[in-house]
Amino acid sequence: MFKFVRLLFIPLLFIIFTANSYGQKNINISWQSPIKYGINGNSDQIALNFNNAQYNFSVNNLPFFYQELETAKNAWVESIQLSELETELLSPKEELLINKQNLSAQFEYTIEHAYIKKERKAYIKLFPLRVNNNGQVERLVNFKLATNTSNPPNQRLKSLTFASNSALSTGTWYKIGISKSGVFKLNYNFLKTQLGIDIDNIDPRNISLFGYGGGTLPQKNNIERPDDLVENAIVVEGENDGKFDKTDYILFYGQGQTTWFYDSSNFLFRHQMNNYSDTAFYFISIDQGIGKRIQKVANPTGTATQVNSFDDYDFHEADNINLLKSGQTWYGEVFENQLSREFTFNFPNIDLSRQAKVFVSAAARSGINSKYTIQAGNQSTDMNVFSTVLTRYEVGYAKNSSKALTFNPTNSLTKVKVIYNKPQSVAKGWLDFIDINARRNLVFPGGQLQFRDIESLNSNSLAQFNISSTHNFRVWDVSNHFDIEEKTLIPGSQQKSFISDASILREYVAFNSYDTTNVFAKGSVLNQNLHGLNQADMIIISHPLFLNQANELKSIHQNEGLTVHIVTPQQIYNEFSSASQDPIAIRTFLKMFYDRAGQNGTIPRYALIIGDASYDFKDRINGNTNFVISYQSKNSLDPVDSYVSDDYFALLDDTEGDWKLGGNNPDKMDISMGRFPVQTQEEAQGIVNKIKAYYNKNSFGDWRNEIVFVGDDEDGVTHMSQSNQLAAIVEYYNKVYNLKKLFLDAFQQISTASGARYPAANEAIRRSV
Repeated sequence: MFKFVRLLFIPLLFIIFTANSYGQKNINISWQSPIKYGINGNSDQIALNFNNAQYNFSVNNLPFFYQELETAKNAWVESIQLSELETELLSPKEELLINKQNLSAQFEYTIEHAYIKKERKAYIKLFPLRVNNNGQVERLVNFKLATNTSNPPNQRLKSLTFASNSALSTGTWYKIGISKSGVFKLNYNFLKTQLGIDIDNIDPRNISLFGYGGGTLPQKNNIERPDDLVENAIVVEGENDGKFDKTDYILFYGQGQTTWFYDSSNFLFRHQMNNYSDTAFYFISIDQGIGKRIQKVANPTGTATQVNSFDDYDFHEADNINLLKSGQTWYGEVFENQLSREFTFNFPNIDLSRQAKVFVSAAARSGINSKYTIQAGNQSTDMNVFSTVLTRYEVGYAKNSSKALTFNPTNSLTKVKVIYNKPQSVAKGWLDFIDINARRNLVFPGGQLQFRDIESLNSNSLAQFNISSTHNFRVWDVSNHFDIEEKTLIPGSQQKSFISDASILREYVAFNSYDTTNVFAKGSVLNQNLHGLNQADMIIISHPLFLNQANELKSIHQNEGLTVHIVTPQQIYNEFSSASQDPIAIRTFLKMFYDRAGQNGTIPRYALIIGDASYDFKDRINGNTNFVISYQSKNSLDPVDSYVSDDYFALLDDTEGDWKLGGNNPDKMDISMGRFPVQTQEEAQGIVNKIKAYYNKNSFGDWRNEIVFVGDDEDGVTHMSQSNQLAAIVEYYNKVYNLKKLFLDAFQQISTASGARYPAANEAIRRSV
């Protein structure tokens, strides 16, 4: 019955405590006066309320009860039983505040399981309202709760494995970057002059390439990803004589930061740009022993499906503006004064007998519903976009929409037109991206050609790819970037062929030239070994600019008996994301310590980041402050659901990491996470000096036991409710603190030329701190 889209609350994790171990517990729901809340531009809506009630206002205004269940350690709660129910009827006035359609004849509940520091916990989410046999609404006041436990389902989650030492811990290393996918050539001059390798005095057979190039790391912890740096198979032409001559060179396939996946819902290939980096990186080693080389493989025998055309794709995406300056999504072309834009895509040797498909994603900000028109070939379609409330900040700033269009191409140059049908003068639109797929005849024109064929995909089958061309060329199977294979070509008069396994979708590249313009020398790399670090109580992740302050802080905490490591973000990226900036690399680094701790209590207690963050990961804005990357939500259009958080780095159990919006989100933090959002050494030193002063005996006093909670009065009572919930948590678990609450609605609001102000509240906050 109940769907959960998002929760505007901070979970209140009270343990249900009674003298009876895991039997029945007495629960009281203390109903209070109704509260006001704001949603969809209306801040005067009213909801029923009880002490510590939680809400999911984006779905409905029903309050629900949320608590942790007391169970045996790591127990799996299969169900609960409610008994000795004490209820009361809602008054007619109270019934008007709810929609009976959202209720059933039972007190509906759900059970959630989550992990905190490797222990399974269970939580109940109970809706204490129901409709009785007389059609009246009852609310639950008192009841007894019992839990039924069972063996947990066998989830068979994959755990990450971590090397004992990093490949970078020994030897001589160099770093290169690439800006796109393809076959790259590194010649004598590049290696010697730009990278600085003493190329005349090495054995080229010992040249190795490590890394895994581009693409964002998977968010969920149990999804497999490379650990440390992985060696790639390459070609070193001329290595057999043991010398790297001036005519010798290295060939390798590099994966850029734009990856592709097949969208089975819309039946086309879709692209995914890396939100955090435009450059993918690889590492070159010259002294790790004999390097891994690309091998030529024979064609398998058997009946094969004949393939004479392939799936090609292209995209357009210009990340120019982040509408809220929050979240991961950036938009490109603006539809305000110019309402029509045309984009041209080139598909040489296109198969005109086959349909093509385009997929468009765009956003619009309009007070009434609006639409885009998508035109390609001789076909068109409308893409509707819902309206938003322009006068309310807490409502979505804009709405996004996407749609696919299948069309008949007329020539190799395919034009796609996107038109925003602006319904009112204040309406505005933004293009997110365009993906386009077409079938091309399998003709190699020279240069490089990447191809794949989803139509020949079939289990236990073979496919023969017939490539028409008058050129000489090679074909690599690059489906597995670490173990690339060269295909054996079957010669013909006007074509060359190869046979391959078609049980999985494979990616190939045919080439007779090499990319030398999209590869960059980054220079030598110092040895490092984060994988070899011992367990520690505290891990400090500091931008290099603030290392002096980080070391001062380390000394302070060591004097308090803590073991402390200091690392830089780039050191983490080198070992955990093939040198590309990625927040998931930071989390994976922390997870390494978490997993190695086992159950022996050596889990790190604290992690601290020193350096400011920014919503702009790629330094597109002037004066950017992206010192150490943060986690930005996927939502970039809703001011309430778009956020930045370092808590993401502390979600370390195997079941966690996706961090979906909505009510069924069991991810919990496993270590304490903090950040000094400093931009200068002076700011960093100021914080360190304050910490030193805190430990000085002259600073002792009652103020150290005081906590002030401040709640804004915007968004209905949301922020004041959150302050109350946080205060309740602190009061329950830490009774040594004196708590004070300052809610802005308790102070007089003064209207000024600059907007509403609360001078008395400012003074109260100042006195409190």
